[in-house]
Amino acid sequence: MVDFRPHPQRDVPAEQWALRLDSEAKGFDEVILELRRQESVWWINHGVGGSEGFWLCSECGERVVPPGETNVRRRGGQKPHRPNCSGIPRQVLIGHQVKADVLRLNIPGLERLGIIGVSWAWSLVYALIQGAIHLYGIDEGDLEGHVLTYRSEEGEEYPLEILLVDPVIGGSGILEAIATHFPSVAQSALEHLKDHDCARSCYRCLRSYRNQRVHGFLDWRLIMPWLRSAAMARSIPLGTSPVSPHVQEGPEWEEARREGCSSPLELRLLKAIRELGLPEPEKQFAIYDSQKRLITVSDFAYPEKNLLIYVDGLAFHSGIRERLHDARVNRRLQYLGWKVLRFSGPEVFRTPHNCAKEIKTFLVASA
Repeated sequence: MVDFRPHPQRDVPAEQWALRLDSEAKGFDEVILELRRQESVWWINHGVGGSEGFWLCSECGERVVPPGETNVRRRGGQKPHRPNCSGIPRQVLIGHQVKADVLRLNIPGLERLGIIGVSWAWSLVYALIQGAIHLYGIDEGDLEGHVLTYRSEEGEEYPLEILLVDPVIGGSGILEAIATHFPSVAQSALEHLKDHDCARSCYRCLRSYRNQRVHGFLDWRLIMPWLRSAAMARSIPLGTSPVSPHVQEGPEWEEARREGCSSPLELRLLKAIRELGLPEPEKQFAIYDSQKRLITVSDFAYPEKNLLIYVDGLAFHSGIRERLHDARVNRRLQYLGWKVLRFSGPEVFRTPHNCAKEIKTFLVASA
């Protein structure tokens, strides 16, 4: 099944509400709700069956068998790469950008729960959607829910963010109603699950044909204590956050700068490189032409291997103009004998260790 996920860009200010819960909520005693109206959202196709994207040849553009897999025709029509092509297979993601209203549930400590937290978060998402359906009379397709996760090198998933997305162009106002009356939505979800008796989930409680990809995570029993606490809480308006998107402040940015990186995404990749035991790359490595004019500054480099590495955040490398610029720079660098590896922001955010392994593969091949 295709893994199709949103990647919100936080490029508009957030309206905030505080939800204060009692001790039954297992330590989640305060939750901050953040509503961003018409936020830029990248919808990224990460591939089928958790394959993390698609592999394409950098020279001929043909879809290729991922490195390490047998060169046989695979189900779905994937063919082996042509033996006469010297292009390097690259992992790519496919997506498009839209504007949408997005409501985040910021729950401190959620990521520490590991795979149980992923199950808890997905179960909460679809319980809240059912609560909103029954409370406001909306249809199932009027509200989308998502859990953004991080996957460790060992393949374990950790929950990072819980999102509700309003797919209506320009926004329908449903997310503001949910944030303002969140306890009522939680109570409605409780009533939907009241006297339910399935073991984990079924089509009468949390499952639907739209959420088949996460059926294995859904367990209505996990979220009942939290919903009971949320139903008795108060949703307190906090006003609009003055923090604008991509403001480069905070602990993550400070740590990135101390390490010589220009963003937390770069730092995430650097840590994965170190954990894999690779040589320390040079950071912010500048390349000049024969006239001493600056061509580019790569995020990382292994000059002795003629390898330049870039982390392309969606905010700054998503437009047609930016992509054309990157392509021109790549051609100039290749003419000068450099090899270029570019990793997308979502790629580095979700699976930095896979990116580091690709770097290792290149370094070993060029030894």
